Amino acid sequence: MATDQPTRRATIHDVARLAQASTAAVSRVLRDAYGVSDDMAARVKAAMKELDYRPHASARGMRGKTYTIGIVHPDLRNTFFPDIFAAVAEVILPTSRQMLMATSEWTSAEDVLAAMHDRRIEGMIVVSPHISENKLVEAARVAPLVLTHRHSYSTAYDTIVSDDDSGAEMVVRHLAELGHRRIVHLGPMAGRQSKQLSFVSARRANAYRRAMEAAGLGKYAEVADSPHYSVEDGFRAGHAVLTRSQRPTAIFAGTDNVAFGVIQAAFELGIELPRQLSLVGYDNTGTGSLGPLSLTSVDQNPHEIGTLAARMLLSRMDGRQEAERISIPPRLVVRRTTAEPFE
Repeated sequence: MATDQPTRRATIHDVARLAQASTAAVSRVLRDAYGVSDDMAARVKAAMKELDYRPHASARGMRGKTYTIGIVHPDLRNTFFPDIFAAVAEVILPTSRQMLMATSEWTSAEDVLAAMHDRRIEGMIVVSPHISENKLVEAARVAPLVLTHRHSYSTAYDTIVSDDDSGAEMVVRHLAELGHRRIVHLGPMAGRQSKQLSFVSARRANAYRRAMEAAGLGKYAEVADSPHYSVEDGFRAGHAVLTRSQRPTAIFAGTDNVAFGVIQAAFELGIELPRQLSLVGYDNTGTGSLGPLSLTSVDQNPHEIGTLAARMLLSRMDGRQEAERISIPPRLVVRRTTAEPFE
């Protein structure tokens, strides 16, 4: 017989009875605590699913846990980062944790990290922050931290990077083998960051210069300033170098976004790619691989970076003390924007 009374919400005691476990054991499974057997975890999770049990956030937050990890990144408009975040989600979400994302694009990374700590996150993945080493160490003392896309050898936190030196060298080799000599690199704050080798822009710029020297092209080496890794700055920087009396025959853009700006500048100036200008990006974003663009670019394997960053963070949260540092080898994906120089 139908009833108008609401169905009673399942409790932790109901889960314990169905799983043939104590409420303490169920609580340990909810908190993902150390020492829970696989069999116990499986029984409790099966009972939770059968009863449609949803623990209160306050119950899951016992012992200070919020079951939330933070992700801090510098640029909402860079299409490279979502591939990293998706890979992080594939690892983090099955652990019944949530992801809290914030950008340091319009505020300081230091303020964003402080805001994350105010929300009692369990750990953080921080992408390419513009913040001092001391502040990163302080943040890692509050909650486990994994740093990506910034070269660091700190023992206070884990680091995962793409081998930016190798990536830049591959670009120069490819263009030099095609016969290019006047190869210009577009990157942000090239001069001011020349000594800050933890930043990827400085690593790529210095590796570019070394590769130009190794190819016997040192006298042609030039890093033109594209203040940010954006389409707009790529357009401005590209337009500036392409309107010179002796323009480059090839451009190595610091990111795909910068390369997209160069493509726009070249189009407006009536310069045909790759017949009159070869162009290489960095990131191998999905947009760059599409249709008429078909951009030659360096692939950093963002999915692997995100997957490993998430696993490293979970390992730290489980108590690992030793710092880990991983460098992922990139690969050059050659498409339709590079060819022999037209002179």
